[in-house]
Amino acid sequence: MSSSTRFARLLPLVVVGASLLAVSGCTAVGPEAGASSSAAAPATAAAPAAPAASGTASSQTKATACTILGSSLQDLSNSLQSAYSKYATDPKAAVTALQKVSATFQSSVAKVTEPGATALATKAEGDLQTLISDVQNAVNHPITGAAAVQKLLPTLESDFTKIGSYCK
Repeated sequence: MSSSTRFARLLPLVVVGASLLAVSGCTAVGPEAGASSSAAAPATAAAPAAPAASGTASSQTKATACTILGSSLQDLSNSLQSAYSKYATDPKAAVTALQKVSATFQSSVAKVTEPGATALATKAEGDLQTLISDVQNAVNHPITGAAAVQKLLPTLESDFTKIGSYCK
């Protein structure tokens, strides 16, 4: 019980932090996103997986990609808050909620074909998957698992900040 209490104290920080990051990343994302920005996204460590199955990978505008991501990040923020509210009474339900959030985000990422946005979104999606895995581990092993969750937060913050900056 005490180990789950320790994790219960950590999860709100994770959820609130990620929610705030997602929302702050969204503030620069919208219908006019990309209209005045000429900055290119820096290359990330690995090239993203092959673009979506459609043959129009290069025809999507930055503004369209950013609109898709902005909507998805807002949903992500709301869902993370919901996961937090479930954690107090049912930690496994919170993990399930995070998995649902991830599936929704994956669906949005799959719709993004603009190369710069794809690279950033793919990295964020991968790190979100790692967060879910780490949270699952923390539910089962609060002491060691919580440290992994805490360690990943700066990476997620960076991911969402980069998306927000790219979409300004």
